[in-house]
Amino acid sequence: MNKHICVLLIIIAFFSSCGEYTKLQKSTDYEYKYEAAKSYFAKGKYGRTATLLNELITILKGTDKAEESLYMLGMSYYNMKDYLMA
Repeated sequence: MNKHICVLLIIIAFFSSCGEYTKLQKSTDYEYKYEAAKSYFAKGKYGRTATLLNELITILKGTDKAEESLYMLGMSYYNMKDYLMA
């Protein structure tokens, strides 16, 4: 019985985290997306970081955050072993 409860809790946690990321992708709050990308990068979630930053790069061009965004994007691709994109 306890085993089933643990499995159910893990499944619920998995789906709730996916829902949060989906909401983030649909959001138009670019500052929120930038902060989330930094958070994902720090956690080692490079695929999510790259997805968010690809959308933000054109918006951040010419701002103080552009350089850091390009660095995080390049390092995300590098850590995913996508050396051509890095």
